[in-house]
Amino acid sequence: MSEGKENPAPPGSPQRIVRGHARTTIRAGAMLLAASASLLGAAPALAADTAFQPPPKWDIPAAQPRARIAAPADMQPITDLKGRAFFHDVTLGLEQGWGQVKSRDDDVPGKTDFRDTTLTLGFRAGSRFFGALSGSYMDSSNDAQNAPRFGSIPISGNGYTTSFRASGGYMVLPFWAVGASFGNSDISGGYQYQIPVPRTGTDGHGFTQSYFTTLSLPAAGWMFSGSLAYTNTDQKQDYANNFPPGQDSRFEILTATVGASRRLGGNWHLRGSLAFNHTLHQSTLEEINGLDQNWATLTAGLSYRVNRSLEIGARVSTWLDNDKNDYTHGIVGVTYHF
Repeated sequence: MSEGKENPAPPGSPQRIVRGHARTTIRAGAMLLAASASLLGAAPALAADTAFQPPPKWDIPAAQPRARIAAPADMQPITDLKGRAFFHDVTLGLEQGWGQVKSRDDDVPGKTDFRDTTLTLGFRAGSRFFGALSGSYMDSSNDAQNAPRFGSIPISGNGYTTSFRASGGYMVLPFWAVGASFGNSDISGGYQYQIPVPRTGTDGHGFTQSYFTTLSLPAAGWMFSGSLAYTNTDQKQDYANNFPPGQDSRFEILTATVGASRRLGGNWHLRGSLAFNHTLHQSTLEEINGLDQNWATLTAGLSYRVNRSLEIGARVSTWLDNDKNDYTHGIVGVTYHF
């Protein structure tokens, strides 16, 4: 997730298939926006000393002619008296990511490699509102094996996901923000058993909604934050040459995140966060759950401000204490500040 914003959610939906049944495991994550605010101070006013009395008139020296002062040659008239626009602090970011999800179940091994590209437009509105619009494209390749009771047949597949998301928030206080995020995705692809049977194609769409609240606190040169988010993901997929011909999935996740950021010497900016995820609900197929009940996500990032407008950065995320899957995701990106 640009500054203020903490990016959340794992980006792929890896598939694990059993013979005669297609089972899709959705990696649903929370997308958090970390809001930061500036603390304003008041400057004391200077009052005139009313006890001062001018000297008698006859003691006042005669006026002297003033020296003529020439204006600098490069002085320009003031033409912009409108002040800051309603939409301000506009940023445009482009990120490229690479990642992998790997099953920890030796009986049903599976590995998904993915690449994702995301374009994000961020902004502030007035003095309290902030938001972002983003679009992303992800392609993935999967190598898996179905359960031993179905023959342990190797399976390969691929998937393509196009997603759009709108996020917004409101600064209730300079250190407290609330907001929401809504996203829609279209999924296509397919898988092939490594036996002489027809390839199975898949098409689907999904909708994700998140609601969050964030507290921020500056201390000793650091900006500390704490967030709580609820994420709900619904997805429907249709299959060709398969029974059942479709599947509906739903996941609900509660995420608590603590984060810290600090500006280092020069134009460097360091960020880090630790998110604790709890699965409130998930749909099941054949009594198999795709997401672990509890796990953590560790994220660390570093950015460099090249000049007033251009910023480059990188970050990496990984899952901790997850009994079902290993997950890593690395991202590099560039941001332009208007």
